[in-house]
Amino acid sequence: CVAGMKEECSTYEAGFDLCRSLSSHPHFELIVAGGSMRRFLLLHAAGAQSFLAGIGSLFPTIELAFFKHITAGALRNAYRLISEIEAPVFEVFMDIGWHKALRYAAKLMGLIRWGERCPMAGPDEPDKRRIEGVMATLDKKRADLLLEGEL
Repeated sequence: CVAGMKEECSTYEAGFDLCRSLSSHPHFELIVAGGSMRRFLLLHAAGAQSFLAGIGSLFPTIELAFFKHITAGALRNAYRLISEIEAPVFEVFMDIGWHKALRYAAKLMGLIRWGERCPMAGPDEPDKRRIEGVMATLDKKRADLLLEGEL
């Protein structure tokens, strides 16, 4: 039997302590959340072994490339994905509200239909522009990384 829980402590230190305290339990898994790849990279040394999809909800190849870099020990390449792709998206999305921004971005990409179900509300016009802006920047960054063979 394998059991686990989502780790989303209020500080990295608390997350580190939690991961470290459970690392000796082989049948208990922590799923790192809240800044997925970045948080995973910081908590991996304490025993974190998995992370909740963040940017991978929109672009799975980014998180697959991150995993490839981590397992190969290419931490610089993993960090580059965090700094150039995940961090700018999270900065905007978390300020607006992760789920609200994620839904709007998924609609822009044609991954889900337009419209909101009650009681959900979509982003206001200024926030829509911010999401559109970071998504356009992300498209350029992804193209650059594809050309360089990073994705």
